[in-house]
Amino acid sequence: MNELVEQLLKEECCVIDFLPRKVAKAFAERFFEVEEYFLQGNEWERIKESFVRILLKLQCYYGFKVYDEKWHEDFSINELAVMIKDVLSSSNRQMNMLCEEDKLLICIEGLALNLSIYNASEEVVTLLLEMATAEGLYIRKSE
Repeated sequence: MNELVEQLLKEECCVIDFLPRKVAKAFAERFFEVEEYFLQGNEWERIKESFVRILLKLQCYYGFKVYDEKWHEDFSINELAVMIKDVLSSSNRQMNMLCEEDKLLICIEGLALNLSIYNASEEVVTLLLEMATAEGLYIRKSE
């Protein structure tokens, strides 16, 4: 599975983000202020919960294995929600969700305002677009 993850990390990436487009370098300083604002209090809790809801809903459509310090293949939805929240709340943790059948990889990083999705088919992107939109988030190609 680790080899597949390494391979998928080289594929096209899209992100679910709190912003609809990449920020121009001229506005980088302002972006960091905005990012800091959204990583605090209620804003961060709302975004974290949105990420959890999206990732849990995906479980209804795709079979994932989860890497969080070790590979997990058998987990409850409640256990997965706790794992995701723990990673998102940490400043130095990450986890991967791998769907081997569809060669789909989702990377979750602590204190990040986006999720990275590698090798997503058009069907996956369409589904994620619907879910992200419902949560007030955006999906776009990574640049």
